[in-house]
Amino acid sequence: AQDGDGVILRVLNPDDRPCEAEVSLALPFAQARPVRLDETPDAFALAREGATLRFAVPGHALRSLRIT
Repeated sequence: AQDGDGVILRVLNPDDRPCEAEVSLALPFAQARPVRLDETPDAFALAREGATLRFAVPGHALRSLRIT
């Protein structure tokens, strides 16, 4: 992240159709929050189950998460 607090994960959907992203992280983390490209908060739905994160990515769109 630009401010040094965590890392930013970006997921791109190059397809025309929306898809469900599922990301499993191998390192422990306290939280994951949706952010925009400029790393300000975003409001898209994010589900967490243990180390796995799930969220929708619209067609031809990019989703970003701040992981701390």
